[in-house]
Formats: sequence, C-alpha cells, structure tokens
Amino acid sequence: MKRILSTLLALVLLAALCPTAYAQTEAPSFAVVDITEMDIPALQQAVDDGYLTYEQIMVLYLERIEAYADMYHCLISVSKTALEEARECDRIYRESGRTSLLFGLPAIIKDNINVAGMATTNGHKYLAGNIARTDAPVVTGLKKAGAIIVAKANMDTDANHAQYSISDYGRVNNAFDLNRTSYGSSGGSAVAAAASLAPICVGTDTNASVRVPSSGNGVVGIRPTKGLLSATGISPLMVTRDTAGCMAKSVSDTALILSAMDNFEKDYTATLSTEALSGLRIGVVTNLVGRCSSEIREIFNNALSVLEEQGATIVRVSLPLGSINNVVSTYRSTFVAALNRNDLDLVVYPTVCSGVLTHSAAVAGSNSNGYFISPSGGVPGVTVPMGTDKNGMPSGLEFVGRPYDDALALAAAYDFEQALVLTVRTTLAPSLYDGAPESIHELFALRSTSPYQPIIGFEENYESVAGAYEEAVGYLSTAYYSDADAEQQARTLLDNYASAVIDYEKGCQSQQLIIDALAQRVAAMARRQQQLVLLAAIAGAVVLVMIPRLLLTRRRSAR
Repeated sequence: MKRILSTLLALVLLAALCPTAYAQTEAPSFAVVDITEMDIPALQQAVDDGYLTYEQIMVLYLERIEAYADMYHCLISVSKTALEEARECDRIYRESGRTSLLFGLPAIIKDNINVAGMATTNGHKYLAGNIARTDAPVVTGLKKAGAIIVAKANMDTDANHAQYSISDYGRVNNAFDLNRTSYGSSGGSAVAAAASLAPICVGTDTNASVRVPSSGNGVVGIRPTKGLLSATGISPLMVTRDTAGCMAKSVSDTALILSAMDNFEKDYTATLSTEALSGLRIGVVTNLVGRCSSEIREIFNNALSVLEEQGATIVRVSLPLGSINNVVSTYRSTFVAALNRNDLDLVVYPTVCSGVLTHSAAVAGSNSNGYFISPSGGVPGVTVPMGTDKNGMPSGLEFVGRPYDDALALAAAYDFEQALVLTVRTTLAPSLYDGAPESIHELFALRSTSPYQPIIGFEENYESVAGAYEEAVGYLSTAYYSDADAEQQARTLLDNYASAVIDYEKGCQSQQLIIDALAQRVAAMARRQQQLVLLAAIAGAVVLVMIPRLLLTRRRSAR
C-alpha cells in the first residue's frame, strides 16, 4: 500500500494547480506545513494561502494512516472514495468556496456508527459485509458541512468496556505508550485524534467511552447532553445512555465538530472566550477527587489554581453520585438540584483516578471517574488535558454542566486550555516530513505578493522581470518536492528574479540619465534661443529709436 500511495501522491501533486506540502520518500522529504501541529482553522488557512489543496490534505492524512494505524490497531477500514471526494471539494472550492470550516477535511468515525457504503462491524469480523445503506444523522451533519469520512475506527467489541478497546481487529494501543491501554470503548477514535490521523474524530459514550479515552490519549472529548444528538444509525448498548460524541486536539476544534454533528442548530464556537471562567462558581467533587492517586491530585490542584487565576470561584462539595443502573432522568434531577443548592455553574474532577493503565491492569479493572455524573444524568461532560504524570502520560480535567448547557462546559474548558498552555503530543507518531528549506518558504512569500511593477515610460524593457517572476513562482507548481537540489534551485530562481529587477532598474536609470542629458541640452538650446530672441528684440528697439533721430538729423542738415 505504501508504494501505491506514494505513486498516487506523485500523480496527484504533479497535476495540482498549487504546490504540495511534502515530498516523496525517494527524495529528500520536506513539508512547507506540518499538519500534526495544525488545528482545523489552520488547515483551511493553508488552503486559502495556496499551500495545500483538499486532495493534498487527504493524501497527507492517508500517508499518516498508512504509517501509524497498524502500530496502534486503531482503524478497521479505510474509505475507497475519500480521494475522489477531496477532488470534488477542490472543484467546489474553486467555483464557490467552502461551506464550513470542516469542508474537505478527513473524519474518522467509530465503527458502531453507520456510514453509507462502509461496513458497520461493532468490532466483529463476521460483520465485515454489513454495509450501511444510509448515514447516521450525526454523519449526515458532518457530510453536510463538507467533511469526508476517511476511515472507521476500531473499538471495544459492541462498545462493552471503558477500560480498554479490544475487538476482532486487535487491541488498540495507547497513542503515547504501546504497552498501555487506549481505554474504550472509543479507543480507536481517541488514538486517531492524538496521532493526527484525522482532524475530526467521532465516538460514542455510554458510560465513559469518549471522555476516558480522550483523557488517556491527551485530546479533548465531549459527551454532549443526552438527546442533543440523534442516536439513529448508532448500534445501541444502553439506549437510555448512548450518545455520540467527538474528539479533537483542541476545544475549539471539538466545538466546531459538535456544531456540525448537531446540524448547526447552535454554533458552539460562538461562546468560546478567554474570559468564560470569570465569575463562575465551580464545584470540586471531593468524593471523586478522593478516589484519585496523590500524583493525579497534584496535577488536579494545579488545574484548580488555573481556574482561580481565570476568575472562577472554587467550591468544594460532596455530591450524590450516579451509577450504571440508575434512571437517567432521576439522577439528572438530583444533580441539577445539587448545583442549585450550592449555587454552582459547573463541577470538575479528574477524568481518571490514576495514571494510564497497562494493558494487563486495564483488563483487571477500571480507574475511571467518568460514569458517575455525566452519563448517569445525561448531562454534558468535556474533558481537556490538564497535565502529564511522571511517565509522560496525559491526564484530563472534566467539566460537567447543566443539561443542554453544553456551550458553557465547552467555554470553560476553552478558557482553561488557553490559560494552561499545555502541549501534549505523542512522540510515537511524528511528522513524516522534515521542514522545507528557507528558499522554498521565500518562494511562497514571493508568490503571495505582486511582481515588481514596471516604471511608467519604460514598459518595453520589463519583459525580463516578468519572465523571471513567472519562472520563480512557477517552480512551486512543478514536482519541486522531488528535486534533490530543491533548496539550491529555489535560491537560484530567487536570485535570478532579484537580478532581473536590479538590471531593469539600472537600465531605467541609464536611460533616464540619457534622457536627462538630452533634456539639459534641449534646455540649453532653448535658453540660447531665448537669448537670441532677446538680442533681436533689443536690436529692433534700438533701430526704432535711432531711425527717427537719423531722419531728424538729415532734415536739419538739408536746411
């Protein structure tokens, strides 16, 4: 498959109207942009700036899927139509622009959610022929926004367990440590998000299955209010608790994805603010914090300090906790009453109680706080990375709010994320490409500007400048990424353009000097002519004065 993708990539990039972001493996590889460090708006900006096309974005992610998915066992199937759909997005973009910020971007969907034309296996190989005829509504929302389903994610069989993801397609490994659990049951989706296999990842959450894997893999995850999203087209586990949710590398991306899954009934990015925490009363659920290890409590206490620095008031409370067996509506009422009684806007607690479990420890039991409140009451829960432990493993802080106030939970999480400024990245799935040479970046900068403009009156000698500019920026539309000497080639083109501009200016200056000299000669001649005219006028005046005197003198002599 590696050779197939590499060959396809070469054909794609040679045919592209704008330059690629990376090179083939048989040549020095480099990238003008690094998709592993880009959020959704940054990817779209790269398209607007001409660094990427949607087809190229898709190929970049397919390369990452090919390179890392097997190591993690995080995917079950890959779309056969994703590249074709990306080409269509390029056509639409050229003609009328994008429909949303998700437009043209790859999405990975947990394999218990129907995607038309792809199998829904729930982790069973015997269901590999179970091809969905229609999309689940949450997938329809993503597709309406322009997202492209690139793959189906591995999961725990039938979404049964939150402490691991094991199916007929393998055991999903943690994004940061292959010897540790990914958690579950949406482990494949969480790992895919953490490893930058797609910017849009979707899972489901019955008791903890979006938030706990997100915490253990260092990404943001939301379990929205039960009932906010349609559960149609999702294989059920517990219909009273099941809901789709989403994961991404940032709160803002997660809010974008949720907005699309909700068919843009609400824009969850609209209330994101770095002042969202100011004035909020946030309850610390002490009976959940008490379950945690000292190391997790230390990370959690640091997170609380950040909340306070952002203007939140921390209130320590012990809340009645739900269970897997409670009636959701009953516990929802209990939870809301507790918020009202303590005048709280949100509650927080560590998503997991200790460090990320090894595979063997995960099979033995759970260390999750995820199922006590959010799924028990069907209320929104958002987990966001709050730190890493001594082993470098991530841990999440969970915000839980009132039913249908998902926007506040996201806004608080966003404010915390922005204030904490924590970078959590796995080292097991690095960028496949080195950075581009400086000369290539300079060519892109040159292309983003207008060429040197001709000087009025000297247009006929401008062709060399225009030609050098076109040759320089035209290099970016070739297979420059496969040139072993791309750096020097780009530098030469830049130098040639600079020389053409200098020569043109010097030529103009030389011509101007000649023109100035001629102008001076003409001016001198004009001054001489003016002098001659003046002398003639003086002579004429003298004659006019002298003639009457001469005539008078002759008359007197004649007498």
